[in-house]
Amino acid sequence: SDAVVLASSTTGGVGRLAAFVRADPSRAPSASMLRAFLAERLPAYMIPTSFASVEQWPLTSSGKIDGKRLPAPDFAQAQREYEAPRNESERVICEVFAEVLHLERVGIDGNFFELGGHSLLATRVVSRLRRELGVDVAVRALFEHSTVEQLAKHLQGTSRSTEQSIEHVSRDLALPLSFAEARLWFLDQLEPGTATYNVPQTLSLKGALNLDALHSALSALVARHESLRTRFVAVDGEPRRIIDPPRVLDLRCVTAADEAAGLRLAHDEAQTPFDLAAGPLFRALLVAVSHDQHLLVLNLHHIITDGWSTTVLERELWELYDAAREQRAPTLQPLAIHYADYAVWQRRWLQGARKTTLLDYWRETLAEAPVLDLPTDFVRPSVRSTSQGALHHFSISKESAEALAKLARSERCTLFMATYALFSELCARWAGESDVVIGTTVAERAAIELEPIVGFFINTLPLRIRLSNELTVRELLRRARDTVLGAQGQSAIPFEMLIDELKPARDIGRDPIVQVMFEFFEDEKSSAPKGVSCEPVSLRHDTSKFELSVAMLDSANGIQGEIEYSPQLFEAKTIAS
Repeated sequence: SDAVVLASSTTGGVGRLAAFVRADPSRAPSASMLRAFLAERLPAYMIPTSFASVEQWPLTSSGKIDGKRLPAPDFAQAQREYEAPRNESERVICEVFAEVLHLERVGIDGNFFELGGHSLLATRVVSRLRRELGVDVAVRALFEHSTVEQLAKHLQGTSRSTEQSIEHVSRDLALPLSFAEARLWFLDQLEPGTATYNVPQTLSLKGALNLDALHSALSALVARHESLRTRFVAVDGEPRRIIDPPRVLDLRCVTAADEAAGLRLAHDEAQTPFDLAAGPLFRALLVAVSHDQHLLVLNLHHIITDGWSTTVLERELWELYDAAREQRAPTLQPLAIHYADYAVWQRRWLQGARKTTLLDYWRETLAEAPVLDLPTDFVRPSVRSTSQGALHHFSISKESAEALAKLARSERCTLFMATYALFSELCARWAGESDVVIGTTVAERAAIELEPIVGFFINTLPLRIRLSNELTVRELLRRARDTVLGAQGQSAIPFEMLIDELKPARDIGRDPIVQVMFEFFEDEKSSAPKGVSCEPVSLRHDTSKFELSVAMLDSANGIQGEIEYSPQLFEAKTIAS
């Protein structure tokens, strides 16, 4: 007679849908009946993972359904109804789905997105299937064949993977930079001594902090990750990496009168430039606000880190901290390879026919691509300074975010694809254009061995979409989905190489190919040391890499967003509107 669906999370922070049905106990439909009924009417991503029957809703004093008094979701329910794999491909896919989604087991009718998958986890599935089955798997395939059975059938006609594994190389050799590293090194040569590419992370720590354990953990991180002790020098005008031996990290400790003073000290550290040749490119500052409150600033140059690396560092830092405090061995597995090995592999891999095929795709995709000429509040300077920037924060309510996610799933889109579609439409109307190119970033970690590595793996991906007033919202979503999946399938070409090969018309006042960026992040479960609460802190922003950059985070309270912009071009009120 009635039903309620709630979002819940389980081990690993994976979100799932739990359905509660009010029905006559003598005639209550089974979970499998409900699942089959919904499968005929809803996209797979919208079908709940668990179903429970109740005779009456538990109500709050105001007459609303009290979700806390509903039965605990039984997410193992669908797995008990599962059909076992019938061949080797299905067995491997079932195991990969279960591993990535933190499930005990998955049957052949298990739908990756229905079970809690999203685009970031999809890349992890692809890398594991490539290793286990030895076939080339595209992320698009997972969107179009999202159940185990469908994907196994699709992979029957897939060609064998020809990718070479990433191997450890001798450190006695001259170690080249990756394409992304080389680009940042070049930019640093053009504009040295700026904090534009600083990547600071500030954490508010409350509780009894063990300073010796923290110092030990930070030093252990430096020993574990070669990137944290890497410098970049010029040899005959060409950049080379120098990997220094492990060292005890210099943890700078200062005291602040109050939290406001502590945040000013954190901001000063975040805006202190790095010297790529002299190093170190990883600094740590601990600000004592009181005996049980500290601000920890981990500051790295972008050339040795990215967003994924930040998550790795925080998780490993607290595992090493707890191990040092408890005087036990850490549980971290040894690293088989490091970023320098990836850089050598990338240079060898991206050659010949593979490079030609990728470049041909982008030549066609970006042929005669227009510049996104947003109207500005100020006259555009001949050279825009990246050292000037500002931030505007905004949010989208939980209800609106859920409604948008529901609409997106009905068109086999992720929330990233949906928000990208809307932002593209906004930019097109703002600029009075129907053909727009907006950049985004992707994590080029196609091999499982790269997942625990700290380094600069992200690549800028130009997304070109053609719009018109005749498009319906659903048509817009489908066009955005096809744009994103098409670009992601060809993302291995470094953005730096695109610039060199395509040779777009140069304008020193504008960035080549991409002038505006859009990024979307899934809310990762944060780490914390035992006995201490740990919360990220946002600092004042003083730089802007692009004219305009929008970043969104899908959180439990809706979508949190920030706009990084150049105050040389836009007034704050323009961005806020």
